Amino acid sequence: MEYVFDALIKYDMFELVLRKALDKESQMELKLALHDYLQRKHPNDIERLTMVYIYFNMFREIGDTLWDLAMKTLRGTRDRPVAAVYEDLLQTIQRLSDAAEAYVKEDCVNQVTRCVAYGNLVALQLQNPQIRLVNLSEGDVRKLMTTLPRYTDARIVAEAYEKNNNTEWVNAVYHQAIVMGNVAFAEQHCIVARPSFTFFQDLVSKFRANTAGPSGNAAHLSHLRRVIEYCNEVLYVYRVAVDLKLYDLVERLTNDFPGVDELSSSSSFSSK
Repeated sequence: MEYVFDALIKYDMFELVLRKALDKESQMELKLALHDYLQRKHPNDIERLTMVYIYFNMFREIGDTLWDLAMKTLRGTRDRPVAAVYEDLLQTIQRLSDAAEAYVKEDCVNQVTRCVAYGNLVALQLQNPQIRLVNLSEGDVRKLMTTLPRYTDARIVAEAYEKNNNTEWVNAVYHQAIVMGNVAFAEQHCIVARPSFTFFQDLVSKFRANTAGPSGNAAHLSHLRRVIEYCNEVLYVYRVAVDLKLYDLVERLTNDFPGVDELSSSSSFSSK
């Protein structure tokens, strides 16, 4: 059958093969034969591949093709000013949107999430042409997450580059909230992400490791105090407050949670 496909392509009549009425079994055979043929002999013929995918309702393959095209276009914008690739970035967003729609029809949840995350990243790049957000190395992504002052922007970056984990957020929150005093960044993270107890432990440990003396920098300590109040482990917060001499917080916790001081004295619960 391959020579028939060759001839149809040669004479620009490929679509004729899709017009023939076939039973269900024959349609499946044709679908597999066309897909195999195009992938082997014409892998870059996106138009004919898409024609076959649409005809046979191969929505996942449509999504994969659009995703690959979007990533290829995005890579082509590397090291070029946003103004010079504005239309390419818009095209990337459209392809990612179309890919997500195709994936939805096949219930490909992970692929839909990936398309949405990258679409948000490219849209953010268009809104912030002065900052490079796409085509970043792993090291550049980590640095960017700590320097973006808006939490929503940092979250878009984290989700697109799959850095939405405890370690990356501890670094970002420490730099933005504790060092820079942008406590709203940490507050938004606590509200949106509901970080685990480990997040607060790691944040306090990072504070201790980067500050001199038992209480460290007074301004940094004040910022840390506001952040750890979002931790649900009252006993841990009480221990940290005592260790760091946050006496106003100690008093408030003692009043709000009677007996927490006695429990702290008898418990092996660590504030480290």
